[in-house]
This record gives sequence, structure tokens and C-alpha cells, in this order.
Amino acid sequence: MSKNFELMQKADQDQQIFLTGSVPAQPAAKNGHGSSASNGQNNAHHKGVHNGHMAAPSTDHITREETVKLVQRLFREPPNGTAPRVVLFSGVEPSVGCTTICTHVAETLISMWDATCCVVDANIRNPKVHDYFGLPNDKGLADAIANRERASTFASQISGGKLWVMPAGQTTANAAALLNSPNLAGRIAELRDEFGYVIIDCAPANLYSDAVTLGRLCDGVVLVLQSDTTRRDVARRSKESLDSASIPVLGAVLNRRTYPIPQKLYEKL
Repeated sequence: MSKNFELMQKADQDQQIFLTGSVPAQPAAKNGHGSSASNGQNNAHHKGVHNGHMAAPSTDHITREETVKLVQRLFREPPNGTAPRVVLFSGVEPSVGCTTICTHVAETLISMWDATCCVVDANIRNPKVHDYFGLPNDKGLADAIANRERASTFASQISGGKLWVMPAGQTTANAAALLNSPNLAGRIAELRDEFGYVIIDCAPANLYSDAVTLGRLCDGVVLVLQSDTTRRDVARRSKESLDSASIPVLGAVLNRRTYPIPQKLYEKL
């Protein structure tokens, strides 16, 4: 077990948050076609990560390894029970890198297992998934909720492969009202039937009730925290709101952690 997972377990005891793994500070993300993502949001995030911190060399490698561990721990079928297939990711607060975690998890899932995966942007207030993959946001979840066509009609296949993306879509409706539509449950059920896995990006749990609304339709929720900035009481309140709604909290990810030791030493720990 890697050193940072041991630290995460200690943090679990200290903060009473079920921490599944950690992801280090990352360089600029890549889109589904292998080129740099066009959005300024990801670049702004990564620049902010490195200001005032010294990240370890080859952080890409560390990120990949930690994401693989995260996927294995979340989606590997337990001895007794069924592995989750529809999972909601929600940042405890804004700008913690939840969208990046979602996209990396989805890309890792399809690389590890022979299954399809659909990434759904349910952060209708501040959608970013389409930017990561270089897609337009002219159709997506909002349209799927409002129309009768099958949900997958509003998703785009990435490079003809196993990964599909459903952006948030254009809407002038109130986000809370849209996500509380009785049509939403049917759309999520359709995605569950059509894809091997469904990864949903959600608005911050401490600002909106979206994580609770959507979490009831999923197999569980993963909270995303940011190293050195997410406060313990805020994380605890987010988890307690999900617990009170009887929504399984599958774990939490500590994002943008920096490594003050050289990579070669880190790999030996």
C-alpha cells in the first residue's frame, strides 16, 4: 500500500470521512482526442495547484497510479454484494477538481475493463465536462430530462470507443426544478441499462442539494476534497447530509495533494 493511502486512512480517523484515495496535483488535462483541453477552467485549476508548491516529477504517472487504485477500490465487486455501477461525484466545495476526477475515473474504467462508460454532467449551474472533452454544450442532460427521446440520444461517443459523454446541455430552467423533475429517474435508469458504468459530475455538496437529489438515483456518492483548503467541518456536514438521506457514501478523494519528496523515493514507500 502506498504511503499516501496510509496517510489517507489516518485522515479518515481524524476527520470521520470515509476517504477512498488521493490524487496528486496534476498538469493540464488532455481531451478525448489526445490534445490539450481547450477550456481555461482546467488550465486555471492546474496553475493554481502549482503556485507556491513543489510537485514531484512525473506527476502524470502518480496520478494514473492513484486513479487506478481509486477505480479498483470503488468498482471491484465485493465478496458479498454488487459493485456500484452508477456513481455520483460531488465536490465538498467549489473548485476542488471534481470534474477532473470524474473524467479520469471514466477514462481509467474503460481502459481496465471491457465495458462502456457514460460521463454525465449534472452540474447544470456550472458545467465543465464538455470543455474537458472539447465538445459543444448544445445538448445534454437538461434536454434529456425535457424530451421523450432515449437518454443516450443526448450523449456523444468519444473517438468511436467505449466512452460516451453527456454534457449538461442548454437550459433556461431553474436547475433545482430541473433536477427534481419526475423524468430524471427514468433517464438515469435508461443510462444504467445502456452503459456498463455511469459517472455523474455534480454541483458542490455544501452549496446545493443536488448531491442528495441525484444521489438517491445512484449506487452511491464519492465526495471530493482539496488538500489544505477543505475544512473538516464542511466535509463532515456534507457527509452528514447524505447520511441523513440514507444515501451511501462510497468514499472521498483528497485532490491536489503535492509531494515534497522525489518520485524515486516516493515509489519505494
